[in-house]
Amino acid sequence: MRVRARARLQALMLTGAAACMLSAIRPARGADPSCIETRAEARWVGLGYNHFVWVLNHCDRTAICDVSTSVNPEPQKVTVPPAQVVGVVTFLGSPASAFTARAECQLSR
Repeated sequence: MRVRARARLQALMLTGAAACMLSAIRPARGADPSCIETRAEARWVGLGYNHFVWVLNHCDRTAICDVSTSVNPEPQKVTVPPAQVVGVVTFLGSPASAFTARAECQLSR
């Protein structure tokens, strides 16, 4: 399952702009299970950067996450099914090419 989620994420990343800036995959923060990871991506779109946060769920249960960034601290709620990747747009047209992603997740019961 983990390999499928990573392959899906890699396919999504390849479809993005060639000049995108990526941070390393990192475990989600807060009260999160260790089977949740996030990836931050800034894509240049001509007048600024669009910020994306990818949430990878390697767990065997659905994760419900509050996703925010250092540029946009207002959390967005996202549901990530098991062995899936979900992308969240957190900012459009930002002057910042780098940001820190945060995801606080809990697994469904």
